[in-house]
Amino acid sequence: MPRLNSSTFSGYITEPISAIVSTSDLSEKSVNEILAERGGFTDDHIVGIAEPFTYYTSPGGINERVLSRLVEVTPKPEFSIRFPNYTPFKDAGTVRSLDALQVLRSCHVGGMFDARLEINIYRLLRMLGQGPGPWIGAPIHLQTQEVDKVLETDESSLSPRPRAVFESVAENRELRFLSVREGTFVECNQSQTTLSTTTFEYVIPRKLSSNTLVALPILKTSIGIFVGVEHRDLPAVQTFSGSSAIATSPAWRLPATLTHKSHLTAFVEVAMKRDFGVSVVKSWELGGCYYPSPGVTPETVFPFVVEVDHSSLESSTLHFTSIDNLASSIELIQDAHLAVAVNRLVHALGFNNYQQSEPVR
Repeated sequence: MPRLNSSTFSGYITEPISAIVSTSDLSEKSVNEILAERGGFTDDHIVGIAEPFTYYTSPGGINERVLSRLVEVTPKPEFSIRFPNYTPFKDAGTVRSLDALQVLRSCHVGGMFDARLEINIYRLLRMLGQGPGPWIGAPIHLQTQEVDKVLETDESSLSPRPRAVFESVAENRELRFLSVREGTFVECNQSQTTLSTTTFEYVIPRKLSSNTLVALPILKTSIGIFVGVEHRDLPAVQTFSGSSAIATSPAWRLPATLTHKSHLTAFVEVAMKRDFGVSVVKSWELGGCYYPSPGVTPETVFPFVVEVDHSSLESSTLHFTSIDNLASSIELIQDAHLAVAVNRLVHALGFNNYQQSEPVR
């Protein structure tokens, strides 16, 4: 599959401590066990565990939901404690402390990759009442549009009305969109000596590429700045919640014929007009690309913010809300693509809502 930004990486990735658990095992006890097994943290290291926060990594194609919990631990001068190797590789990697704001800056230039880490750092900063520092991505300069008709807004745009539109089918039916592949993964040292090899299954689209374009619509009028979201029905969401409805950012799996990110601007202009009936005035890259679920799929997401023409919104299916409402309602977002895009947008435009909230208990 083509890498649209022509980047390469080592194959090692920085990610939060995570594990696969059943939906019936979400207690604080399981959090302690995961931290002990995968990070070497014992019970006396744990100061407090925050309330759970859930979201879907890439619900348009993956039946996966993340339940994240922020955990306060006692300071460690170093992370030298070895923990069991639960992987087929030589070891399970290392655990170390990183400066949260430095991690965000790395994310914004495409150097950190794992979307789960970025989403939870933004959430941590909001909980602590701490700002995210300066935005180092592309500056976004919106033109104030003169409008004849006030834009109709939906303050509940992040919480679409619950509904269930899908029915279960036989598990042995052939996959039409995704293809399950098996690949050999090789662990090498700096001298390229093979340390271990293993096979893993992963999924990619059958006909499209593993690249995704996310576009967050936005416009500015004399009244303020407004952002549009899409309401979709997705089976992955219904599997977990019972309702198929979810607020998302417009997104497209890109064709394999699109081979460089310089083509994305033209693609999003056509796609926004075709699928939502709106005209794009200008677009900006919204920070670097990221992987929504690197353990399941090589899907790489390229987030954009697109300024749309107010005069083209008359028949659009997008749901618009003020950026102030969006910034204060980020915790309602269940789609990881929308969460990344909104966090970055409110950061870039300085609309962050970082007020002290309830402490970790």
